[in-house]
Amino acid sequence: MIKLIKYIIFIGILFLSTSVYSQINSISGTIIDKNNEETLIGTRITLSDSILNINVLSDMDGKYKFENIKPGNYTITVKYISYSTLETNVKIGYDNINLDIYLENVDTNIKITPIINNFICIIDLRNYFSF
Repeated sequence: MIKLIKYIIFIGILFLSTSVYSQINSISGTIIDKNNEETLIGTRITLSDSILNINVLSDMDGKYKFENIKPGNYTITVKYISYSTLETNVKIGYDNINLDIYLENVDTNIKITPIINNFICIIDLRNYFSF
């Protein structure tokens, strides 16, 4: 009888641990330039809620992934140099989410400000490149 109770408890713990494990999900996707459809390398993506704050960078293919995310409401913030910052709310349920994000380039003016012998020289390269 005691063996049967131990067996039932073991099966219950095993079932509980698998159901808890299956409630942990991931968010993944690709960061893409809205104008030319190219992927953006090194984009910072932040996943946050009232407690959690996780940062990842997009890889060489513009892909990112957050793993082991519990169900709940989160905010995703995406930042990349010379692109508009994107912030969106996401509700994570019990499925993995694929979320491709399109960013819009807002600054095509390139200015270089070198300091030479304590003088500041401003070089405007807009006339030398076509954007």
